[in-house]
Amino acid sequence: AGKFPMWPIVLENVAQHCDLVNVWLDVHGDDRRGYLAGEYKPVQDSAIREVLGEKCGKILHSEEPWNTSNWQESLLRSADDIRPDWIVKVDDDEVMDHRFAEDFQRFQKSGRDMYMVETAQPMPTIDGALDHYPRRYPSARHCKAFRWQEGLSFLPYRGYCRPTQYAAEMDEHKKKQYNAKSKMRH
Repeated sequence: AGKFPMWPIVLENVAQHCDLVNVWLDVHGDDRRGYLAGEYKPVQDSAIREVLGEKCGKILHSEEPWNTSNWQESLLRSADDIRPDWIVKVDDDEVMDHRFAEDFQRFQKSGRDMYMVETAQPMPTIDGALDHYPRRYPSARHCKAFRWQEGLSFLPYRGYCRPTQYAAEMDEHKKKQYNAKSKMRH
């Protein structure tokens, strides 16, 4: 997050749709040293709290090298004591489009467990350019919201940001999946 200048836009977008926002900071190696030295002011906890205000929940810090499943698992565990009905999970370079709120309400009434979203267009770079990816990424739908339940896990990781229990059996997975009309920018 320290090297991603659009993080306030992402947090503001998520906060529009959530009662509480837990933040996971992947700061390790040189990033961790820079974070501790105050070089990456955008990722400091106080800046995150300022953007999120009363909606700021836990701010978690990781020194673990790239490990998507463990990171997602730690963030999911941070919600256990909150026991939310729903979890909306986006990365620091993703923003949901203007149709998300209405579409998410339809999803909540659908009886399905996973809200699967596809990418519409890339996030702009700091100079406003949209051509930094040669193709849409990710190319497949990913789970960006899901029904929380006790014991839910991302381990072992099954891909596409899906909680393992919801993705365990492909036939059952299709029944649990809501294919969103809204899209995300990544």
